Amino acid sequence: MSDEVENAGLWRAPPKAVALPPQTVQVWLASITSAAPVIDPLVALLSEDERDRFNGFRKADDRRRGVLGRGMARGLLARYLDAAPAELVFKKNPQGKPQLAGTHQSSGIEFSIAHSGDLVLAAFARGAELGVDVEAIDRAADHEKLARRFFAPEESEALMTLLPADRPAAFMRAWTRKEAYIKARGLGLSIPLDSFHVPLLPGAPCAITWVRDAPGEAAQWQLCDLQPDARHAAALAVRAAEWPVACWDLRGREAGLIPGAESGARAAD
Repeated sequence: MSDEVENAGLWRAPPKAVALPPQTVQVWLASITSAAPVIDPLVALLSEDERDRFNGFRKADDRRRGVLGRGMARGLLARYLDAAPAELVFKKNPQGKPQLAGTHQSSGIEFSIAHSGDLVLAAFARGAELGVDVEAIDRAADHEKLARRFFAPEESEALMTLLPADRPAAFMRAWTRKEAYIKARGLGLSIPLDSFHVPLLPGAPCAITWVRDAPGEAAQWQLCDLQPDARHAAALAVRAAEWPVACWDLRGREAGLIPGAESGARAAD
């Protein structure tokens, strides 16, 4: 299977003008490989605490992913808010979810960052909780055992109806949907993965079908698959019904995140 983007038409070249209208969601995709020339310039956008934290990572790729993710957040938020990236102030809720603070908190912009392997995703919306997740599809893992341990019984049973070759992608499809919802709620591991249900069979709706002990909760959420390539699964959860989702592919255009750099965020021909 080709490693090209599988969701043809979903991931598009970003527009020249970056804005975040109300009642819309934007998701941005970048690669630490194609972003290598701008990693060091992105460091300059970070706060001192952020630089210290990422410099403390023992693995170079972990540092690059961290810098790219937070650099994307600062660079794109700065463009949404017409502010300098270094001016932005963040805080964390008690479970560690990052949020805007200070003078820009009133903008209502929520954001979520995820990364796996070479890929980094960043999602943004105004006035709605949201979460994004991306994971490499590990075909060597014991997905049946993991599903029995973490998933709702209905999900585990559905996984076992698939051919063994089809189970890794289906498992990660469900996992990223669940992680996106948990990240959007901002409550961390206090939400068990088996306390809500998502379909995982190919062709089944991408949705939260029920949340235990919370009637009406599932209907408040929009869930979207964002598969960036054949090796990864990714998903977005947003507490808003039927908001349009724009997916912008920054790979090879990451220089556009740097103030003053020639933007590679150009419209598709």
